[in-house]
Amino acid sequence: MNKDIEELKNKFKTLQSNFLIAKGKREIILENIKSLDSQAVETEDRIQLYQKTNSMLQIVSTLLQDKVKVYFNDLITKALRFIFEREDYSFELDFKILRNVLNAKFNIKNDFTSGDPKLMSGGGVVDIISEAFRIAVLELYNPKIEGPIVLDERFKNLSEDFVSNAAQFLSEASKKFDRQIILITHQEEFIHYAGKVFRL
Repeated sequence: MNKDIEELKNKFKTLQSNFLIAKGKREIILENIKSLDSQAVETEDRIQLYQKTNSMLQIVSTLLQDKVKVYFNDLITKALRFIFEREDYSFELDFKILRNVLNAKFNIKNDFTSGDPKLMSGGGVVDIISEAFRIAVLELYNPKIEGPIVLDERFKNLSEDFVSNAAQFLSEASKKFDRQIILITHQEEFIHYAGKVFRL
């Protein structure tokens, strides 16, 4: 009988030990659950903050895109109209997100055609857009990039009928934006609008 009592005491001690171990594990698990609940709340708060920040950045991005579009559209449209002496020209810059990357698409319109400037006949339109675009980028960049604009045979694809207008456009742009333009060219029409001429 003593043996049975001793055996029961040992079993009780083992059960008591196992119970205390299980109780300790339970307390650890409860602490982990409490900690995970706290982390989940923090994570949810961060997700909400991220979503609000992302929404705000999208609004700011859209506003900046709109501002950039207006500036580019206006400057390039004016350049096209001035050089070609036609009021039906307009340039449109459009932003699209493709594969999570912001892309810019150019479109030109007049009474006869509409589409990508690269696909239009002749390179004169692309020359004008390219130079007006360059001027716009330099003027919008912050902090402002100082120094001259250097152009090498930039209007070589432009019809001779419009080269004088292109020269006048560059001269006016130089004055308006207070930026020197250095032009390397074989086209004599540019000489009439140049401040200084160097012949090589």
